Amino acid sequence: MAGLAKTRMKEVGMTQEQLAEALGITQGGLGHWLNARREPNLEVIAKIFNILKMPGFVVNADGTISDSRADHNVSFNSINESKEATLL
Repeated sequence: MAGLAKTRMKEVGMTQEQLAEALGITQGGLGHWLNARREPNLEVIAKIFNILKMPGFVVNADGTISDSRADHNVSFNSINESKEATLL
C-alpha cells in the first residue's frame, strides 16, 4: 500500500501534510504508514485510495489489495503477512 500511495501522491502533487489533514491524522502518523513502520486498517487504506482517486484498487476483506484494472490478477499483501512469511 505504501508504495502505491507514495507514487500516486507524486502524480497528483499531494504532500504528506495534505493527505494527513484529509485523513484527520498527524503527518507523523501518515509517515509511519508510508514508510511501512506501521500499517493502517482496511478502512483507512480505502480512505487513502479514495482521497488519492485510485478507484481501480480494491481492498479485500483478507487484507490484500487488488488492482481491478489489470489484465491479470495482482494482489498486494499486508506488512504483517510479509513479516509472518519471512519468519516461517
